[in-house]
Amino acid sequence: MNYTVGQKLWYVPTDHRWGRQAEVTVTRVGRKWVELDSGRRVEIGKTHVDGGNYSSPGSLYESKEVYEASEALKEAWWELKRKMDNIRATPSHMTLEKISQIEKIVFNKDG
Repeated sequence: MNYTVGQKLWYVPTDHRWGRQAEVTVTRVGRKWVELDSGRRVEIGKTHVDGGNYSSPGSLYESKEVYEASEALKEAWWELKRKMDNIRATPSHMTLEKISQIEKIVFNKDG
């Protein structure tokens, strides 16, 4: 992610102890660190907020909408995996060709 002074970002804490989700603003872009109006900082080229000697307190997203879309995709993927795991026998409508197509889509295989 490229950062610019004045840019609005969406902060998502890894744990409720690190605050709430909120919009933050880039206040300074240095050679190594980007400073935020929340008093936190993030390393150039990264999205995980600096935790000092501890784990990162949260992550930055381009916007709340980008974060929500990312979460919706993760949730849909986990739901699909859960449904697939519950299938005990090969569905009668499944074919080798369909399985091959699914593999190509999921694993981004060519040919």
